[in-house]
Amino acid sequence: MATPARSNRRLVVAVDTTAEEIAVMRLSGNLDINSVPVLQAYLEPLWRQPRLSGLVVDVAEVDFCDSTGLGKLMGARNLCQGRGVGFALAGAVGIMQRLLVLTGLHPYLDTYPDADAAVRNLASPPER
Repeated sequence: MATPARSNRRLVVAVDTTAEEIAVMRLSGNLDINSVPVLQAYLEPLWRQPRLSGLVVDVAEVDFCDSTGLGKLMGARNLCQGRGVGFALAGAVGIMQRLLVLTGLHPYLDTYPDADAAVRNLASPPER
C-alpha cells in the first residue's frame, strides 16, 4: 500500500504587524503534531498584545497539515473570536483547501487568496 507523499520541511514561522495592529503570521513547511509547539510559541506573545485587532495566518507555503495543526488553527480562530479580534486564513489553496473542505471546517473560517487581501478586509470590516 502506498504512503501519501509528505515533505520533511520543518515549520518556519514569520510574524509582522501592520500599522492597524494586525499580525500577519506566515507559515511554511509542515504543520503537524511535531511542529504545533513551534506555532504555539509564536502565538503566545500575540495574545499579550493589548491593541491586537486581527490575526492573519498565511498557509500558502504549508506542505502538510495534520489534525493537530488544524486544531491549532481553529483554536487560534476561537481565541481571536472570544477576544473580539479578527481572524483570517490566507493562501488556503491546494492541499490546505482540500483539507478544509474534507473536514467541513471551511464555512467556519474567513479565507482569502493572499495575506494582503485578508489584511485589507480586517482593516476595514463591513459596516453593520
